[in-house]
Amino acid sequence: MKISICIPHYNRIEYLIKSLDELQDQSYSNFEVIISDDCSQDDTTNQINEYIKSSKYPITYFRFDQNQGYDRNLRKSMELAVGDYCFVLGNDDMLSHSNVLRDLEDFLVKNNLPDLGFCNYQEYSIDKIVTRRALGSKIIGSGPDIGIKNYSCFSFVAGLIFKKSTFVQYNTDIFDKSIYAQIALALNMICNGAILFSIDDSWVKKDITIGNDEKSYSYRDFINRSYTKIKPADGGLISVINVLSKVLDQNKMLTSERKNYILSKILFSTYPFWILDYKRNKATPAAIGLYLGLIPHRIEQFAQLKIIQKVKFTIGFQIISFVSFLIPSVVFFRYKEQIYTWAKKVF
Repeated sequence: MKISICIPHYNRIEYLIKSLDELQDQSYSNFEVIISDDCSQDDTTNQINEYIKSSKYPITYFRFDQNQGYDRNLRKSMELAVGDYCFVLGNDDMLSHSNVLRDLEDFLVKNNLPDLGFCNYQEYSIDKIVTRRALGSKIIGSGPDIGIKNYSCFSFVAGLIFKKSTFVQYNTDIFDKSIYAQIALALNMICNGAILFSIDDSWVKKDITIGNDEKSYSYRDFINRSYTKIKPADGGLISVINVLSKVLDQNKMLTSERKNYILSKILFSTYPFWILDYKRNKATPAAIGLYLGLIPHRIEQFAQLKIIQKVKFTIGFQIISFVSFLIPSVVFFRYKEQIYTWAKKVF
């Protein structure tokens, strides 16, 4: 089995080089690396071409002449792959140990080559901090309800795994510029019978650091911390609602129950997490902006609900907002894993 490590890249070449260096130690040899460069403005082209000369594994490097955006760049990295499976990495992420690809092949073969899945991941600088989006190494199944229950596992791109033939079948540019093409692709696949799996191992380390304290750019570098610049912002969550709704609608699977589920998960699970995360990062103005941007009447799908449902979501949103702003974020993050596991079961 051939595995393709697919890396959508833009600038930050020093982090990508460090990630590529770590791949040299993989115990599994039948893999390639695909780098799709979204017209980087740094020295990526020269450094990658030089790196290829001494690499132990094959590297395919492609560079767009003009910036295409994240979604197109991600899809291009997988389009160029010739492996049986694509394992996606961000350009500031890396595999966590030398047996990741060997373990992946073992799981896929033992489970009859399922179509797509995800693994857990950890912080590079503090590897004890693990995000458990997978609660077990297992086959989850297929169908729209499984798709919307697990869509959030595809929001963080590193550690996503797609069978190449299934990706080719459902690849589309419809969701380019949404920033969530991978969620749309995954949900569409699962709705149409593709088999979803999960890996309860941390196979990815995110946010590579270089030197003592230099860290790759993250959303924390750009969130608003000024009370004079507060403005409504949805944090991309309305885009998620739109993507999920459109995929289900295209497949004639968007029932009223699924509309309610999507809004419930976003407003009562995802939204409060980000309020608390912003507070932890001393960005309460950003949290206020998120509150203003996600007031239910701003959401297109909210207008389609019945009166009683509108009342439920309006009241529920205000209650969850009050609690999220009131509770100290340190308390939440102390029990984050237990809360996350509970939320995964409930939603």
